Amino acid sequence: MDREDDLDFEEFCSLTEEQRQAQIDRECAAYNAAWARLSLGQQQRVLRTRYVKAAARARSTLRLIDNEITRDSLRFWQRRLLGLRIWRATGVRPVET
Repeated sequence: MDREDDLDFEEFCSLTEEQRQAQIDRECAAYNAAWARLSLGQQQRVLRTRYVKAAARARSTLRLIDNEITRDSLRFWQRRLLGLRIWRATGVRPVET
């Protein structure tokens, strides 16, 4: 974070609860609108990048801390990648469990 982020956060914290919620709702709506404008292929590429990076982080964490939580995290992201591969291959998005 830089100084500008700190100022933005301080400004956000100075708002009332209703103003904060309204700002969060606006940002979420803008994000959802931008996501909806992406083609299916673009959405899949974004998700693949996100899942691969998360799996790599989980794998590097597993090298440092080998416990059930980190193994579960890696398996979670691997399942997400598998589901994405199925979606890309068949055109049918598998149900997330």
